[in-house]
Amino acid sequence: MKIFTTLILSFLLFSCSSIPEVKKDIVSPFYWDKNSSIQIKIYTDFECPACIVFEEKIWKELFEKYANNNKIWITYKMFPLNFHKNAKDDALSVLCSSKQWKFIEFSNKMYALEKEKKWKSVNFDDRLQIAKDVNLNETEFTTCVNEKHYLNKIESDIKEWNDIDKIRGTPSIFINGVLIDISKFRDIEDFFKLIDNLTWTWKTN
Repeated sequence: MKIFTTLILSFLLFSCSSIPEVKKDIVSPFYWDKNSSIQIKIYTDFECPACIVFEEKIWKELFEKYANNNKIWITYKMFPLNFHKNAKDDALSVLCSSKQWKFIEFSNKMYALEKEKKWKSVNFDDRLQIAKDVNLNETEFTTCVNEKHYLNKIESDIKEWNDIDKIRGTPSIFINGVLIDISKFRDIEDFFKLIDNLTWTWKTN
């Protein structure tokens, strides 16, 4: 309870001072209300076991209950860790899917594939099968991946991540510019209680 209370207080103090402007970025996947008082930014690695758990345990409810109801704004950033051999190509493929507005469908299957592979190599044919499964234009997807259209974007996300010296791993989750350590929550519901309290505070101010 003490940890949760401390987190709430730090958020309220930060929120009362200012809300950082979220830079418009047509490449980073984003959902829904960009004018929401609750701004969430997530740095992810599709091969990262903790990111896979976050996707399974938190993402669906976060999207359906909060983002889909215009309570929050979520931006996804790519941070493929160097020691994850599949991660950068995973990120590239996901961004190529996002170009065709299939980020959620593709990323869900990308996490699931990495979980199934259990550190084994993922190749282009594996990712192309996901593209087929989510009904992407295969020619556009293949061109995007082979020509590495969004490699510069990934490198930009990595630089942005590295410039924030507080970050140590993935997933790295920021709410209104404050880094959240989800490992300190006793259970998943504490994460949602935090968002609920912030939403309630802004409605009553």
